[in-house]
This record gives sequence, structure tokens and C-alpha cells, in this order.
Amino acid sequence: MDYESFLELVENRRGIRRFKPDPIPDEYIDKIIEAARWAPSGFNLQPWEFVVVKDKKLKDSIVEFSRQQSGGSSTEVRSRESDHNCHPTSSSRLLR
Repeated sequence: MDYESFLELVENRRGIRRFKPDPIPDEYIDKIIEAARWAPSGFNLQPWEFVVVKDKKLKDSIVEFSRQQSGGSSTEVRSRESDHNCHPTSSSRLLR
């Protein structure tokens, strides 16, 4: 990717607050985690742990816990509707 394309990507990025309920295909999850594994880290230690949560009840519990920990601030954590299967990856920990 050339600099101009990269700069356009960075300038046009945006935060997403609402997501479609469509499940994310497992091959997309693999690609996202693979890209994240290559992110720079201090002393190149790469202490990554990736957690893929697909179970809606568990995601809702995480959202509720996050809200309680933040004192119910305006910062919202949104869960994403998906199927209940977990996707195994070599660098991730999965919760059902």
C-alpha cells in the first residue's frame, strides 16, 4: 500500500457504535486476528491474547459488567449478535 492510500484510509476511518446482527464469517475473524498479531509491541514481545466471543448471553454479560465498572458512564460497549459457535484460532482464547 502506498503512502497516499494509507493516509486516505487513516483519515476516513470512523468509530462504529452500531453493528449489523449478521455473524462475522470465521475466515474474516482469522484474517483480523492474523493482522492484529503483526502489530508492533514493546521489545517485540507480542503479548497478544485474542478473545472471540460469539455467544449473545455472554456478550451481554460483558457489556453489563463493563457498564458497572465504568459507573454507568456515557461510554457504551455494544455487543454484536452472532451465532453461538466459537471459532478456534492459534492465537486466541475463545469463550462460549
